[in-house]
Amino acid sequence: MKTSGINEEMRKDIGYSGFIMSGQKSYHSLPIEDDSDAELKNLMVKTFGRNLKRLRTKRSLTQEQLGELAKVSYKYLGEIERGEKNCTARVLQKLSVALEVPICEILGARACPMDNDLFTELSRLFDGKKVQDQQKAVKLIRVFFE
Repeated sequence: MKTSGINEEMRKDIGYSGFIMSGQKSYHSLPIEDDSDAELKNLMVKTFGRNLKRLRTKRSLTQEQLGELAKVSYKYLGEIERGEKNCTARVLQKLSVALEVPICEILGARACPMDNDLFTELSRLFDGKKVQDQQKAVKLIRVFFE
């Protein structure tokens, strides 16, 4: 019987955040080369799905309601939550806006670099604005803190 390349410490970290750095390797960008890499990817996809489901149910939303808010198929959401499918960065961004949480919160708590409330408020302010306007706002913020 082949043993897994994923040790318990990695399992705990992934179970908490889904996307971590361990040693020199960034597991979220590894190509699938062997059984342990496939197992790691599978674990990350399932963890991501659990995080998404937790955030959705915390807001008392059904898959259909979240799908409508995010403009994503509710069937696809179900596949993501069950760990059967992985989503694109664009879908992740749509889910973040629909759930009113930073992307890092969907990925896992360790991924969030700043206070979630502050980040959420900034995301709301920037949402739907032209890139040029967003860049102007960032310049104003920089001037304010200099």
